[in-house]
Amino acid sequence: MIDGDYGKVIKSLPSNRSKRKGKTATLARLDGKEEWRFMLMPVEISRSRDADYSPSNTMGNLPEQQWQRTRGWTVKINNLPVDGLYWNKSITEYVNAIASYQVPKSGKREKEQEPSPPVLLLQWGKRIILSPCIMTSFRCIEKNWFPDGDLATASLSFTLMEIPISQIART
Repeated sequence: MIDGDYGKVIKSLPSNRSKRKGKTATLARLDGKEEWRFMLMPVEISRSRDADYSPSNTMGNLPEQQWQRTRGWTVKINNLPVDGLYWNKSITEYVNAIASYQVPKSGKREKEQEPSPPVLLLQWGKRIILSPCIMTSFRCIEKNWFPDGDLATASLSFTLMEIPISQIART
């Protein structure tokens, strides 16, 4: 107990909308057009990176391995809970928004259409976990629904793959 706080009654919980940046995880378009804030934090984030080797043409029982290339980072977030039931709010649009990062945006006019899916940035607080990247897989397991069929709770899993900066289209 802190001196002077004895007998103090908490009348409300502190707001989770801190004015300080860096409190939540965000998946955002690198061009700044949209961002998707995590409702709850993931339990774990899996990061992996692979290197390719091929046997060299040498004599002997055990061929030497020749490095070919190192691939970019892959980040997987599995079983991310998304819950609107507690707040009595549908999460259908919220889930569809993150799923839309896997496909190019289509617009009414040709100028509004995009040729490829958006390039993304995954950030948690001040830490940039992966950027630039693209979403290569997305899975939603629906768990609860409201009586009208709107989604109430779900578990999301998705994979992001780092891409070279040279592959980003400049517009």
